[in-house]
Amino acid sequence: MSRVNFLQQGYTIIKQVISEQEVEYWKSEISKSIQPDSLHGARLLQETIPIISDLAYSSKIIDNLPILLNINFQLVRALYFDKTSEANWSVAWHQDKTIAVKEKVNIPGYEPWSIKQGVVHVQPPVEIMESIITVRIHLDDADAENGALRVIPKSHLLGILTPDEIRDITAKEKYVTCNVEAGDALIMSPLILHSSLKAKNPKHRRVIHLEYAFCELPECLSWY
Repeated sequence: MSRVNFLQQGYTIIKQVISEQEVEYWKSEISKSIQPDSLHGARLLQETIPIISDLAYSSKIIDNLPILLNINFQLVRALYFDKTSEANWSVAWHQDKTIAVKEKVNIPGYEPWSIKQGVVHVQPPVEIMESIITVRIHLDDADAENGALRVIPKSHLLGILTPDEIRDITAKEKYVTCNVEAGDALIMSPLILHSSLKAKNPKHRRVIHLEYAFCELPECLSWY
C-alpha cells in the first residue's frame, strides 16, 4: 500500500518484515526477559529488552514506514501483547489516545493524566496523535479464530471521538479483520478505530507493538 493509501485508509499490512528465524529469536528473547506472570503483556520493552531498539530502528522496519524519510522520528513506546487460553480477552472499539512522558506538567490541551505501571501518561492534542505511527510485528499467525485485530478504515480521519461517536460509527461502518502471518507487520494510525474479540481457538498471538513519533512535544514535556 502506498503512502497515500495508508494516509487515506489508516492501516496497511506488510508481509514478512522479519524472517522465520528472527520470529523465533524474538520469541526466545521475550520468554527469557519478561516475568512469567506478565507473559500475556508488558510495557517498557525498551527497558526490559534493550535490544528491542535494534529491531525498532532496523532498515526492515524503518524502510516500511509510510513516511517521508527526511522527517525526524523516534521510537517513543514499545509494548508486548499475547492472547492465550489463560489470557483470552476482548477489547472494545477504541482509539489509542495517550502518550508516555517523563513527568506531569500542567499545560493547556494535555489532559487527562494517568499513571500506568509507574509511567506518566497523558492525552495530547489531536495533532500529536496524528503524528504517531504504530507498527505491530506479529510473532504468530493471527486471524478471526485467535483474536486478530479489527479496524474500521478511514476512521483515523475523524479526530478524537467521544464514546457516543464511537458507538454510532461502529454500528454502521464495516470493519476489516487484519489477518496476518508470523513475521508480518500491521502498520496503523493510533487513531484508527480498532478492537479484537476473544479467541475462538485460543493460541498464542504474540505481538511486539512499536510506536514512532514524527513530532516534538512542547519544551516543558519529554517523551518517556
